[in-house]
Amino acid sequence: MQVIETVINRSKAYNSETLSQLIAIGLEDNWSQVRFAASQAARILMTSQAYNESLLIPRVCFNRHHMADGVKNFNQETWKLLFTGDKGKELLCKYADEVCKFYET
Repeated sequence: MQVIETVINRSKAYNSETLSQLIAIGLEDNWSQVRFAASQAARILMTSQAYNESLLIPRVCFNRHHMADGVKNFNQETWKLLFTGDKGKELLCKYADEVCKFYET
């Protein structure tokens, strides 16, 4: 995870929008190893700088229910870490359309 953090924090070639798009692709990959690595990158990005909420919130939310325990547990921890109190509920309401569209795919 330290490698991912270093890449994200030192990356001058990519802005937060581009990083969000790249991570979003990984968060919906069929391989659980890719999803797990993308989940780690998502947490680091979401805790360290601005990011595209409409891309990452639905995917992190969905991955809280992934069948691979590592992916599921990591995303549940990320959700609890980032969205304390009612913030998670508020974000789900704010991005309800995006969440529903992602769940349908």
